[in-house]
Amino acid sequence: MNKPILPFVLSLFFFTCLTARQIDRVLGDVIVQLKPTGDIGRLVKDLRYFHGVPTQITIEKELSPPLHIWLLHFDFAKINEHDFLENIKKQRQVIHAQFNHLGRFRQVIPDDPAFDQQWMWLNAGQTNGLPDAD
Repeated sequence: MNKPILPFVLSLFFFTCLTARQIDRVLGDVIVQLKPTGDIGRLVKDLRYFHGVPTQITIEKELSPPLHIWLLHFDFAKINEHDFLENIKKQRQVIHAQFNHLGRFRQVIPDDPAFDQQWMWLNAGQTNGLPDAD
C-alpha cells in the first residue's frame, strides 16, 4: 500500500521545488519618488493603516534629495505587498513607487561578430589592471 504512494509524494515534492520562486526584492521595502511639493512625513502618516491594518511604515532614508526619492519600510507580513504598492502609487504626491529590487552583477559581452577585434572595450584586467576598474 505504501509503495504506490511513494512515487506520488516524491513527484509532488519535485514539482513543488521547481515552482518555488526566488526572492528578487527586499521584503517590505518600497522606493518612492515624491513631487517637489510632496511631504514624506504626510505620506507616511497617510499610509499608517491599509484596509484597517497597521502597516508599521517607517522612513528608512532619503536616497536622492534633488529627486525627492525615499526608501520606506513596512510590515510585509501583515498586508499584501502588491496591493499596498498600488495604493502608494495612487497617492497624489507620489510620482513613482516600486519595490526595492535586489541587484546582481552581470557581465554582458556583445554578440557583435567583430568584437574579438575590439578587445580594448572589454576591461578584463588584461594589462595587470583591475577588471572593470573604469
